[in-house]
Amino acid sequence: MTAVPKSFRWSVALVMGVGCGGNGKGGAAALAPEVVYVSEMASDGNGTLARPFAQIAPAIQAVREGGVVVLSAGNYLEEVAVDRAVTVTGVDRAGVVVRAIRVGAVDGAVISNLTVKGGEPGVIANGARLTLDGVAVEGAGGVGVSAKGGKLTMLGCAVRATRGLAQDGHGVFMEGGEIDVRSSDFVANEGRAIYLRGVKGDVVANRVTLGQSGIAASSASAVRIADNEIDLPRPTHITQVGVFIGEAKAVVEGNSFRSLSTAVMLGSGGDAIVRKNRIIGGENGVTIVNGVATLEENDFADTTDRAISVQTPSGVTILRKNTIARAGASGISVYGAIGVRIEENDVSATKLDSSGLLGFGVYALYAKIETKGNRLTANAGGGIGLHKATAVVDGDTIEANDGPGVMITELPAEYEAVSIANVTTRGNLGVGLLAIMARARVVDSRFDSTRFDAAMGVGDGIAARAAEVTAARVTISGSAGNGVFVAADSKIEMSSSAIEASERLGMMAACAAIVTLTDVAFRANRLGDRNPCQ
Repeated sequence: MTAVPKSFRWSVALVMGVGCGGNGKGGAAALAPEVVYVSEMASDGNGTLARPFAQIAPAIQAVREGGVVVLSAGNYLEEVAVDRAVTVTGVDRAGVVVRAIRVGAVDGAVISNLTVKGGEPGVIANGARLTLDGVAVEGAGGVGVSAKGGKLTMLGCAVRATRGLAQDGHGVFMEGGEIDVRSSDFVANEGRAIYLRGVKGDVVANRVTLGQSGIAASSASAVRIADNEIDLPRPTHITQVGVFIGEAKAVVEGNSFRSLSTAVMLGSGGDAIVRKNRIIGGENGVTIVNGVATLEENDFADTTDRAISVQTPSGVTILRKNTIARAGASGISVYGAIGVRIEENDVSATKLDSSGLLGFGVYALYAKIETKGNRLTANAGGGIGLHKATAVVDGDTIEANDGPGVMITELPAEYEAVSIANVTTRGNLGVGLLAIMARARVVDSRFDSTRFDAAMGVGDGIAARAAEVTAARVTISGSAGNGVFVAADSKIEMSSSAIEASERLGMMAACAAIVTLTDVAFRANRLGDRNPCQ
């Protein structure tokens, strides 16, 4: 049997205590309105424990304001109307069933320890300050719990199998007002588990499973979504989003997401801090579309597509101290965005996409980004990929990737040259820095131990093809191919740098290439320092 709520136990204790210890002057009769009883099996009752009401409605009218209506086990077919600040509680959540509950604009109604089954919707509250404590809402039509204005508090509730009608099968739908939902279960609802429009409040420590989507906030909502578990094994024909923020502000922290199409999505006007979440499996981790966000200290593992995707944000987006492992396609992707700062992230073991492409730790297209202090290791496509995009790359460590450490291709003329400073690339496959139809400025960086890519026939520290590269205070060491390769249609300027221990030439430059070297040291390159025509 489900435990009886504290409010009910306290009220019953009060009645029994005064009844036993009173002065014999009608104490029991005077206190009777504090607690009124209802039993489905009763007839012609007056609400006492000995003679309970048979229906809930007269009990609500008979009890004192702030009093308790106690429901015995039974299947009550009523749509319960609560228009007074009272508590309606069942003796056993599974054993006390009502069809629906309707709460008017009352201040302080409490419904506890019962099941609402089959109503359309299950619970409606308009302008009420309502608490649902240990209530189950099952098989409702349209919405499990619908609230407009006021304040809705849900503690230890369960909303299951809400059916989609005109209002799309949401577990909870609230428009305006305040909300506090904690320690509740949302299971197999056909719409969103919780959908908030213009609402302020907290959604904390809940569990969402087997439904269409998780938690959504829009229309100027301001919410904290924390410590929830959202696990929605995905049918192939359904797009599931764990948390959606659109035209709202939110803090999304400490949640666990599994098996979703997208764990967190920011739509137009979304503004969120997303931190310390754990995202495992599913397709996409966090997707930002025309929103603004700070993502920090999140843990991503085994997404089949992008762990983080930023698309045309409307302001500065910061990605900081996230850990990303084994993402598909790319760890962090930026499309058409300006002002994305990527700082101190750890991205490893990103896989190639289904076409055998991408696989970068960080990838940008038609974008302007800043990277600083990231660690990019063992990614299948390379460390950083910039296609028709520019970046300020500062202090990143890029190691053991199965592709170029940094690859820049087709940089638009109107974009500034890619700036690379204080970067270490080590043990990457094919090229440490590859520039194709691009411009790059490199300072205070190292390109070490580039591995030979047999398929491409290259293993160069720096390679320029139809590109312009300026390098100062750069060390290129231990390349399996050439230290530097410069194609005929390219230009390179190097100063105060060293090229050493290459397996081929220190610098292989086509005769038509433009090469300017100032104070560049060549040491121990196996086939010599430079080719003859240079």
